Amino acid sequence: MGLYEHLAPVYDSIFPVSEAALAFIEGLGRTNLPGRNLVDLGSATGGHAFALLERGWKVRGIELSPELLAIARQKRAENGALVDFIEADMRDLNLYLGAGSVDLFLCLGNTLPHLGGLEEIGSFFEKARSALSIGGKIVLQIVNFEVAGPGYVFPTARTERYRFERSYQALSGGKLAFDTLIDLGEKGSFSDRTELFPLKPAFLEKTLNEAGYKIEGRWAGWEGSAFDPATSAYLIVVAAKPDQG
Repeated sequence: MGLYEHLAPVYDSIFPVSEAALAFIEGLGRTNLPGRNLVDLGSATGGHAFALLERGWKVRGIELSPELLAIARQKRAENGALVDFIEADMRDLNLYLGAGSVDLFLCLGNTLPHLGGLEEIGSFFEKARSALSIGGKIVLQIVNFEVAGPGYVFPTARTERYRFERSYQALSGGKLAFDTLIDLGEKGSFSDRTELFPLKPAFLEKTLNEAGYKIEGRWAGWEGSAFDPATSAYLIVVAAKPDQG
């Protein structure tokens, strides 16, 4: 079993919905978005998707992990929520989303570095741009890999019953190993290793520009703090599909 198989049952306890993220997204919705059709890429157990549905968005989720997706679909069945969850790889979003059908993409929680490299990321950006309406936006949240490189250890995530540890180690070819350990108490402890591409801020922006986006802002956190490449742990970028399409 891999990381998300073990993490799925306790995902919502360790990673609760971010009210600050919801407020940030709502702020975008109140500006110049063409509409409120939203797609959450890497939607996990659907926490943000359901919260945004309640705020008046039309929401679809794309998630690759069947274990996370099963929980999201169970929540949908229990609540009667009108959210469409698709089991798919974000690299194939063009197979599920029509041209110009999305006003806002979310790609949060360091999902993007799970892609294999700049070529895959560039291809993903192009497909997402095709699916965006004119003036539509994509919100990206990643770890700042200028700060978090090999040997970096994240603060331990804890609840009353669970502990989640994360760190990075170097791999060949410039990749990073995302090493995790989840302690589920009486249910045992499980470790896993996931390969990531350490997408640094300058390359992220370059790849977005090459894919035809206009970068509208960069922040270190959802509350709007300024991003500093030398010190910020995370990077949030908002980029738009320009009027020329």
